[in-house]
Amino acid sequence: MTGSSGVITVTTDASGAYHAACSGQVVVIVDVIDMSTTLEVAIQEGAALVLGASLLIARHRCR
Repeated sequence: MTGSSGVITVTTDASGAYHAACSGQVVVIVDVIDMSTTLEVAIQEGAALVLGASLLIARHRCR
């Protein structure tokens, strides 16, 4: 997709994220199944920032 300020590339596997990072692009990974493995690898490989998110209702159930 193109917009007025750049290009957004959407892929469905880790190799796309790898190639984007190697070319200097900002990489955003959305993991909807199990974030723990993704988080561990991102931190090991030097991610600048890792954010976790869940539905508001899920946060209230965990208390």
